[in-house]
Amino acid sequence: MADASDGAVGPGTNHLVLSDRMNPERVRLCYRLLTAPSVDPSEINVIQVSYTKSAEDIVAEWREHVGTLPANLYVVATQSSRGLNDESPVEENVTVVTAHPNDLTGLAMRLRDIVKEGLSDDRPLTVGFDSLTPLLEYNDVQSTYKFLHMFTGRLAEVNAVTHFHLDPNAFEDKTVHKLKTLVDQIHSLEE
Repeated sequence: MADASDGAVGPGTNHLVLSDRMNPERVRLCYRLLTAPSVDPSEINVIQVSYTKSAEDIVAEWREHVGTLPANLYVVATQSSRGLNDESPVEENVTVVTAHPNDLTGLAMRLRDIVKEGLSDDRPLTVGFDSLTPLLEYNDVQSTYKFLHMFTGRLAEVNAVTHFHLDPNAFEDKTVHKLKTLVDQIHSLEE
């Protein structure tokens, strides 16, 4: 495991971004990691899990930071952050599903299905999980760790570039250290 100051991002790697939510560099790094395969962003499939942003917010961020949406964007959000109802139009290549952070089994099932769908067309797959904080607020460290261990292993097997956001100031050092063992690289934006 290395501190990612060298910026190396390759297929099948898992990254942990340590930063508070207010750091503007955090969002820029997120989109750099989501477009990591060095191909045209419109030629990748992306899964973004967010418990704080709506699908509309994520689409707006894509346009602001990347310019174009990915070939397929899968947004996993809670009902309250989804920002959509049954009558809201969703862009053709944007799929929104809901999952609550306290239901790790439901989240795992939804992610399994989305990963399978995201791999169906042989495009590179990237995954962003913003953030681990809600998971750790609703679930104990051990359950969260087991879920992430399974999830990161599966994504590494399919050569997805995956990153997770975490505010290290919100948790004990031992929790942050345990989560660091799940990733290949650490991106620390803390001063």
